[in-house]
Order: sequence, then C-alpha cells, then structure tokens
Amino acid sequence: MLNSYKLNLLRHGESVANRDGIFSSEAYDPPLTSKGILQVQQIKPLLSKFEFDRIISSPMLRAKQTAGLITDDKAISFSVANSLTEINFGKFECKNKGGKERAIIRSWQRGDLERCFPGGESFMDARNRLGDFLAHLSPKSGENILLIGHCLLFWVLTSHFCKKNNSNQHELFMSQGSVTILESNMCHKYTIQKFNMLP
Repeated sequence: MLNSYKLNLLRHGESVANRDGIFSSEAYDPPLTSKGILQVQQIKPLLSKFEFDRIISSPMLRAKQTAGLITDDKAISFSVANSLTEINFGKFECKNKGGKERAIIRSWQRGDLERCFPGGESFMDARNRLGDFLAHLSPKSGENILLIGHCLLFWVLTSHFCKKNNSNQHELFMSQGSVTILESNMCHKYTIQKFNMLP
C-alpha cells in the first residue's frame, strides 16, 4: 500500500526568454543564460542533500540543461516527460510579454479556468495534462522524485493539486532556480512542505 512519497519541484534557471521578457513554450525554445547556469549551480548544493529515486525533466531545452547540470556528477540520469512542457501560449509565443499574461492569470485566480491564451492552453488544459502525468507516475512508498519544469505549469500544480495552507496560495509563483517540496498521499493530494527554497 502506498503511504506517501515526495515530489520535489525545481524551476529551471533563467533562460534567454526570461531575460528578454519573451513568451516561450513550444515554438520558441531558447537555452539558459549565464545567469541561469549560475542559478542552477548555486541551488545544486541544496539538492545534493536529497537522494532522488527519479529525476524527470520537461523536454524544453532550458529544463534539460538544468537537469544536465544537476545530474552531471550523479550516478542517476534524468528522463524526459512531454507532459511537463510549459503552458502553451498560443499566439503570444515569441512575443514580448509586456504584461499580456497578467489578465489571463488573474482570470484563472478568480476561477475562470477555461479561459485560454489565444490559440493556446487554459488552466484546465494544463491541469488535465498534469493530472494524467501524476496518475501515471506510479510512485513507490517513500520514493523521492524531482521534477524539473516551468513557472506557470508548477503554479497550476501547487494551486490545484495541493492542500491550501494559506489564503494567498493561488498567488505564489516559484522563482528561477528555486525548489519546492511536496508530500503526497496515495490519492495524489499534495501538501507543500517547503516553498520556493533558494540557496
């Protein structure tokens, strides 16, 4: 019987798209910046305190580079899951953010979960994608799993799949190169143990 397991979230380091304020999901897949590489190197000592049974990365370059930096001196390698791709920004892809995403995210926070990025995904689309991924994760009791991914996708995970620890939980977004630790029961309902840990 599955008692509990830990799901650790690592947001990738700063990418070229983060630096330039550009929407980046599937069509535009830039690498980490030198600052992003440094952010991952700085969080690595904290991660080295944990023994991970599995490391699973988004297929996007910035996440895979982050995973490579984390595992370059470990016996464990990482796998890739397409379900961990960042939310699809649709027609906003490759465009300057300029605050365009704020109205959509605010509408999600107010409960309009079906609202989509134009030509892209809604909160519900991302939630369903994550739900399928978690249902097929098949963790063992006591397993310690590291997921490497993206800001908005991890926000969907923590705001929907986690028990509410405080009233503003739906407003919490992970910083670049930060770690969040979740503990799960057999029903894949998560409790946030630590949020947004930085070096």
